[in-house]
Amino acid sequence: MGYCDWYTKKYENVATLDFSSERKTMSTVVKGGPNQNWVLLKGAPERVIDRCDGFMKSNGEAEKFKNKDQKEQLLSKIRAEASKGYRVLGMAMAKDGGRMKHLTAHNI
Repeated sequence: MGYCDWYTKKYENVATLDFSSERKTMSTVVKGGPNQNWVLLKGAPERVIDRCDGFMKSNGEAEKFKNKDQKEQLLSKIRAEASKGYRVLGMAMAKDGGRMKHLTAHNI
């Protein structure tokens, strides 16, 4: 709970788009800095990856997808883990806020 407490003090929740079976994702818009929204997304890995232009490597470096085959290779690894009985969840973050960069608590 310590991390959760730190997070809720640091970032103001602007809006939440609840999980839907149609989208298979849930989004939370938080104020990540002065006049800057971040979008936090979680859900079905294939839906999350479809919306991403890159990924984070195990060493913490961000890298852009070079092509669709690279996305498919990642999905193949995810399917392999899921076939072992693991529950796999995709997570993504857009620091620029994407299409939700102009949302505020007053205009939603």
